[in-house]
Amino acid sequence: MNTHNLNISVDWLQLYCDVSNIEYSGEFEVKKLDYGTKHFIILEEIYLQGSLFATMLRQPRSDIIKAHTGILKISNSLLYSQHAFNAITNFVNLCGIHILSITRIDIAIDFVKFHNGLTPSNLIKGFMRSKYLKNGRGKYTIIGEQKNVMDVSYLRFGTKASEVNAYLYNKSKEMRETVWKNYIAESWNTLENKNRSDVWRLEFSLKSKATTFLNKENGEIEQINLSILDDNNQKTELLKALIQRYFEFKINDNQKNKTRMKALLLFKFNKTGFSNIYLPKAVDIYKKDKTLLKNLYILNKEFRGVDKIVVESTRNVISYMRTHSYLNNYFESKKDSWDKTTYRV
Repeated sequence: MNTHNLNISVDWLQLYCDVSNIEYSGEFEVKKLDYGTKHFIILEEIYLQGSLFATMLRQPRSDIIKAHTGILKISNSLLYSQHAFNAITNFVNLCGIHILSITRIDIAIDFVKFHNGLTPSNLIKGFMRSKYLKNGRGKYTIIGEQKNVMDVSYLRFGTKASEVNAYLYNKSKEMRETVWKNYIAESWNTLENKNRSDVWRLEFSLKSKATTFLNKENGEIEQINLSILDDNNQKTELLKALIQRYFEFKINDNQKNKTRMKALLLFKFNKTGFSNIYLPKAVDIYKKDKTLLKNLYILNKEFRGVDKIVVESTRNVISYMRTHSYLNNYFESKKDSWDKTTYRV
């Protein structure tokens, strides 16, 4: 996607899934590796027409992770395809996989210069000299090289323990030094880059707890799901919300109050109606949903002779509601007690 000479993409997608009914479709080639991971016994590579489609981790080693669940990591190259959403949806439907939540998603924006003409390397150098001050607090990491001149190519805000990490780095340089990915380079063809300058990337890596956003226009709380792959507007709005919270700077004029300093305009975006939030545990915003979930589940226990169509419909609604990780966890924790309770009259 190109917005104001910017490319926005999803660069990493990792899904937490219910794999109790998994049965791989014949159109996919599955290779079980001879080793697993620290948390899962089985590690499988899934191929489609000879290309890596995804990897699957399943059979948890510990009781901390629920049995019959797994982690599905989508191939990086597939995420840059226009058919990613349809391909993944088709795969999980064919193979009996139920997506419960996103455990990690990276949203990236590629560009050559900031809107105000400032180069990313000069932003980092200015930040190092306190010419530019980042809003908020937190830890940061800078990587560069000292040659004839200082060459800085990486700035990160956050740590391994952070729910959100923001990275600004020279993507062209990274790919030259590691693996050159043609599908990413091809996505840069829409960028205005007459001098063939290096392309930089601002990337936000979100863990599961950071995938919840407040839509200020309607007051609804929304969680990122698979539809983001097929919704350019959603990508843009969420990216704007992340920039506003994790990557805004002030021009240091030596005032004591940083909030009064002039803002450094890096991107030409309108204000978004979305805000990245962490839900406080004390606020149960899903109370009505949990009540509905319980009532649907015990419907055929309360009344005799419920029509099969009604029973099937309630099951479909329950299945849909369980796509939300919080509601799924609630359902799993309450199902046994609901089964033991006699409601029928």
